[in-house]
Amino acid sequence: MTRKNIFRLIAFILCLAAIAACLLLVRSLSSSLIGQTAAELWRGGDMKYIQQSAFISEDKELNVDGVRMIRHGIDQALISASIDAEKESARLWIDAYSGETSVSVSVAGKSVNARAICTGGDFFTFNPIDMLSGWYYSDADVMDDGVIIDKNLAWQLYGGFELSEMSIDINGTQCLVVGVADTQSSDILADAYGEESTVYMPMRLCERLGMATPVTSYSMILPNPVKGFAEKIFTENSGLEKTDYEIVQNTSRFSVLSNLKRLADTGTRAQRTTKIYFPWWENGARYSESWCTLLTAIAALFTVWPLIYAVMLISSALRRLRPLNKLKTLFFRVINKENINIMEGNNEDN
Repeated sequence: MTRKNIFRLIAFILCLAAIAACLLLVRSLSSSLIGQTAAELWRGGDMKYIQQSAFISEDKELNVDGVRMIRHGIDQALISASIDAEKESARLWIDAYSGETSVSVSVAGKSVNARAICTGGDFFTFNPIDMLSGWYYSDADVMDDGVIIDKNLAWQLYGGFELSEMSIDINGTQCLVVGVADTQSSDILADAYGEESTVYMPMRLCERLGMATPVTSYSMILPNPVKGFAEKIFTENSGLEKTDYEIVQNTSRFSVLSNLKRLADTGTRAQRTTKIYFPWWENGARYSESWCTLLTAIAALFTVWPLIYAVMLISSALRRLRPLNKLKTLFFRVINKENINIMEGNNEDN
């Protein structure tokens, strides 16, 4: 092998290594995110599922009654499409919704202004936040006074994290602490989460406290037998104009194809023409999208030389085969000529 060919081979191997490294980094970034892979829990059987999220303008003031209407519309659309759960006792689809506001949280004279994330549906299925102590609340709870505070708020109020069954006052109403949530450890999500003290509370409790908190985030895991089906039934049953919300397909959000598509839409995505608010987990996902798109673009650039090198190898192999093809052609010509002579001899004998 000549020196030139050795350099070409080394460059080929290094490019393949760079491609693998970029794609592994993409996988690492995407796997560190919460709220993007909930649909994987619903895989099984013949039905395909997809996770999608709609981020809604605060100006629409979507409330719990509005969510119920969306649910009813989606149920009817699935019935009309003859889509049923594979097991009679199983749920065909699930959703979660949330909105944000600010509250005053106090204990024994200590008062802290905190970010309140008011939730409904299967919120912690879509957003499985890490718990330092306690457990998640749910819509199935008989009482709606259970809340989760993060460790920043727990430390400010109590100086500790084992706070289950303790009480706090939120806007003057006594509530029960059912758990303490950890803050985010990954750099990307930590930046998106920020240092603001946070309390998670049921949307029903927010309404009982008289806090008008519009739903700005609505997530769904829906059957998607054909591409675009899930988005279509939400669009047709949301009661919202397309300019009132932005929809995100969480499933396969960080695939190579999705990253390349975002690369083509970079300029458009950078423009903000609506008043849509993104919660911290979506801001973290969007920040990760930027890095994943960049890494995928770098990987695509590194494929140029391997493709050229592969073409060169194929061309070289074909050139080597040409003498063999000539010999093969000559061989068959000789055989055919002998066969013709034999046939002519046989004809003369007859």
